[in-house]
Amino acid sequence: MFFLKIYLGIEMANKKWIQGVEKEMEKDNTEGTFSAKAKRAGKTTHAYALEIIKKYKGKDGLTEPQKRLLKQAVLSENFRKMRAKK
Repeated sequence: MFFLKIYLGIEMANKKWIQGVEKEMEKDNTEGTFSAKAKRAGKTTHAYALEIIKKYKGKDGLTEPQKRLLKQAVLSENFRKMRAKK
């Protein structure tokens, strides 16, 4: 059973990880949170994401909120790149 869960987890990661993220965002009511932060900063979502990635990526000693913000920025850029490929 353990190996089946690992296999299914890998399959989910390989094929449908983005759908899982979208569902989790809807469930947690966090859809649009990063965009709202960008708007408060007076920037577009893309510009804000690039700023955050440049500021925090590869840095040690980030606080939990900084780590969360970096993850949100990277996810935002991944969504943007996926949308551009269509």
